[in-house]
Amino acid sequence: MRILTASLITVLLLVTLGVSPVHAECGDDTYTVRQGETLVSIAEECGLDYWVLININYEMSDPDLIRPGQVIRLTAEVPIEEYLKPVSGPDQPYGMQSGGHEYIVRPGDSLSRIAYLYDTTVNDLYLANPQLGRRPVVFAGQRIIIPWDARKEKGWVGVSKLTASSYEQIMVNLIDFPSYAHLNYSLHYVSDDPNDFFSDPDYEVTATGTTDARGNTHVILEIPYWAYEGETWIVDVTSPEFPNFKASSPKIRIVY
Repeated sequence: MRILTASLITVLLLVTLGVSPVHAECGDDTYTVRQGETLVSIAEECGLDYWVLININYEMSDPDLIRPGQVIRLTAEVPIEEYLKPVSGPDQPYGMQSGGHEYIVRPGDSLSRIAYLYDTTVNDLYLANPQLGRRPVVFAGQRIIIPWDARKEKGWVGVSKLTASSYEQIMVNLIDFPSYAHLNYSLHYVSDDPNDFFSDPDYEVTATGTTDARGNTHVILEIPYWAYEGETWIVDVTSPEFPNFKASSPKIRIVY
C-alpha cells in the first residue's frame, strides 16, 4: 500500500468536497498552457478577468489559439522570450487605412484577432471579403475590407488592470496605431458625473513612445499617490503627427 503525501491528501479532500484545486502555476508570474486549456479556462482557474489576460498577453496574434507548452503572462511586467524578437516590416503602414474601409493584414494577424479589434465577427469579415472564400488564414500585406458597421477608429488601447491602487503599475498596450508614430500618453482622473469637467495637467501622469512597424507598442505607467479610492482614471493616447487622432483605454477603478 502506497503512502499518500500531504499534498495528495489535500487534493483528494478538495475533490471530495467539490472544490477544484488551483493550479500551482497560478501563483507564478507566468503560466505554461496544458492540454485542452483555453484563455477562458485559465482566467477562471487563476481568478483573472479574461480581457485583462488578453491585454497582458498583447503580443498573441490570436487569443483563441493557444497550444500546450506555450508560456503566457499572469502579470503585466514579465517579459516572454518568444516575444522579444525584433520587429521589421515594409514601409507601408499595416492595419486600418485612411478612410476606415481597407485593412492591411499585419504580421501575426488572424481573422479572429481583426474581428476582436474592430468589434465585428469573423463571419462578417467573410461576407465583406468573398475573395477569402472560407480560408481561415490571412497573410501579412494582404488587403481586406472591414465591414461597414465595424468600429472604424484607428488604434486600440488595452490595460493590464481594470482596478488598481496608488503606486500600482499598469501596462498599457497599443494595437493598430500608425506605424512608427510618436505618441503621448496621459493617465488622468475622469469624473463619473457628466457635469464635472475637472481637468488639471498638474495631476496627470504622462509618458511618450513610438510604435513599431506593426503599429503596436506598450508602456508601463504608475497610478499616482493622489489617486483616491473610488475614482475613475483613464489613459488617453494622442500623436503630434496626427492632430485629429485620439484613443482611450477602458476605465480604471481606484481601490485600496
